[in-house]
Amino acid sequence: KAASVAEKLIREHNIDLSELDVRAEGVEKNVWGQGNRTRAAACWAATKIARANNCDVWVQNGGEVCFLGNPADVEVCLYFMDLVANAAEACLRAFRKTEEYTQQTWCWSPRKASADYRIGVCQRLGERIRDQYQAVEPTATGAGLVVVKNSLIEQWKRDHNLRTENKNRTRKLGASYNAGRGAADGVSIGRGVGTQRTTQRALV
Repeated sequence: KAASVAEKLIREHNIDLSELDVRAEGVEKNVWGQGNRTRAAACWAATKIARANNCDVWVQNGGEVCFLGNPADVEVCLYFMDLVANAAEACLRAFRKTEEYTQQTWCWSPRKASADYRIGVCQRLGERIRDQYQAVEPTATGAGLVVVKNSLIEQWKRDHNLRTENKNRTRKLGASYNAGRGAADGVSIGRGVGTQRTTQRALV
């Protein structure tokens, strides 16, 4: 499950998330993406992944996704972004071999059908990751750490004079979008779908 993957990553980094440790570590900004000036389909999962891990997130003009939060939480966000992006590509390869994909290309261009499918996969995986975190009953200590993390994030944004805008993304989605959402329900969040942190380099 998504939460167990996060716990594993935190153990691997030997991080003790006490309040003093969280304050000492502070927050960091790290970037996912290659800066190709187009928003990757995985961006449709970014907000949900960030919220699940107590991070702030925004997309830069170059298309990179910026995560801001506790270093361990940011690393988990980057991991899940890799997972979502890799899963979307793996599912799309399988979808392109189906009769449904052929039917979609009659109504839409292959590029449109593929893009909408990727968005469906990524958005649904983001929802699954978010929902698994929300299903975990928070302890009093855990709830207190969230407050500390949020205050550190807001202080960092004030110190760096950072202001972000919420922009509603509108897009007319074809039927391949729903096919992508359906495929995402069969993806194992815990296995990683070939995820490696080197496949999408995190740029500091």
